[in-house]
Amino acid sequence: MDATGGDKQKQRCKITQHSKKGNNYAYVRVRTTQRGGSEQVATQEADITQMSETGHNTAKITQTIQQTLDTFQTGAVSQSQNARQSATVSQTSTSGNNSSDVKQSQFQKESAKSDGGITQEQNTDSLLGRNVEADVTQTSDTGNITSSLQQVITQDQDADTPAGDVIQTEGNFSGGLDGTVLQTTTSLTSPGVIHSTATQDEDQTQHADTTGALTQTKIGPEFCCAEQNGGTTANVNTVSQSSVQTDDEALGSTQSSEQTGNCSQTVPGAECTVNQTYTANGETDSFSETGQAVFNNRFCNGGVEGGCFEGE
Repeated sequence: MDATGGDKQKQRCKITQHSKKGNNYAYVRVRTTQRGGSEQVATQEADITQMSETGHNTAKITQTIQQTLDTFQTGAVSQSQNARQSATVSQTSTSGNNSSDVKQSQFQKESAKSDGGITQEQNTDSLLGRNVEADVTQTSDTGNITSSLQQVITQDQDADTPAGDVIQTEGNFSGGLDGTVLQTTTSLTSPGVIHSTATQDEDQTQHADTTGALTQTKIGPEFCCAEQNGGTTANVNTVSQSSVQTDDEALGSTQSSEQTGNCSQTVPGAECTVNQTYTANGETDSFSETGQAVFNNRFCNGGVEGGCFEGE
């Protein structure tokens, strides 16, 4: 399902499947492409529900939003892009396997050249909530459970004005990436193996050529995501988060991000891992921990006194 053009685009798809012995398979692919005309707004919603006894459940969701603005004019320029994606997968089986594959991507590009002031905004509307959101719930008695979750936001702003003021803003504290994965096997004697990999990547870049006042703000929250109940010691549970923020390192440039990563296992001997990386103008701060349950919340900033600091 593709949508092209238009200042505002909305796509929605919902699938429900029931079977006793047969396999369920569902694939939702949605893509929105917007070029020209500010303000650009795009929303995508996908929902898959599958229930089977002995059959297998397979769900795949691929969501892509690409927004591009390129403006050249003598007067002041104002550019705005906002996007939201939500994906929900619910799978239930008795002996059948459950498999979920969710990929969500946003690509936002703003470019402006003017003799006047330039204002550029990307995902600044806090009323939209999280810009990328996914909720995966999988339950089986004895079947294997597998989940792959990939979330990406890539933002780029470029401004060129001889002496006009430039204001560039990417992200907001209520937006960013949010993922939840809940996997459960109910058999106490012959449970299946549970596997989950979840990755979040946010790349924010700002550049401006001006002799006027320059304000550059980047906000990149990430929250993720996997809880496993049951399974075996062969379970796999990995959460990886990456935030990269780059700007002109001017007096009015700020970088900030919150990263919350969590994973857990209930089976003694099973382990999970949380990896977090934050990079501001080439300086990287990393966290990695493995255990039966890992939770890490940290706030990161760029600048002279930058770095990451543990939250409560």
